[in-house]
Amino acid sequence: MTNKLSGQDAMFLNVDLPHAATHCMTVYIYDQSTLGGKTLGFREIVRHLESRLDASPVLRRKIVQVPFGLGYPFWVDDDTFDIDFHVRHFALPKPGDWRQFCILVSRIHARPVDLSRAPWETYVIEGLDNIEDMPKGSFAIITKMHHAAMDVLRGPRLTWALHDVAGASGRPTAVVNHKQPVRAQRPTSLFVDTVSRMITDNLSRRRAWPAR
Repeated sequence: MTNKLSGQDAMFLNVDLPHAATHCMTVYIYDQSTLGGKTLGFREIVRHLESRLDASPVLRRKIVQVPFGLGYPFWVDDDTFDIDFHVRHFALPKPGDWRQFCILVSRIHARPVDLSRAPWETYVIEGLDNIEDMPKGSFAIITKMHHAAMDVLRGPRLTWALHDVAGASGRPTAVVNHKQPVRAQRPTSLFVDTVSRMITDNLSRRRAWPAR
């Protein structure tokens, strides 16, 4: 089987606690004054994000555990994927200052990611109207993703792909197409496949041992 989580990524799932979830979060703040008097609406942001979901295969996939924990979990297509579940809209109450923004960000960060769906959430936060050095009408986008799907390499690459900017190489980062479907197996089939793989791997290791 393919699309199995690595040992390190599976570890991030196993160390999750209700009060200490292992997810990553990025905060982007945008100045709308550069749009020449126009404003970027929430639905426009959602459409842009939806157009970039192929930047990473995990954005449309969820994690499935192997029965009885006999193997590492797998990535499979999330058949219930709905962009409007993952992208959410908030607005700061007046005056829209830095303190209010930080309180909202901390509350978003404190909640664990829903692992029954693709393990990420994005929040568009408007009303940043009273923040020093930021023009009125600025907004923020917060992206929260489980650490099993995000690391120090995937994070910057995803940021570059979503924003159409050059990566570390100095060249624009292309959106990678990942159209090949990865369907979920029934629990019994997944169990049998995992046990078969364990037996095969064990026999292969035994054959590799030097004779005594």
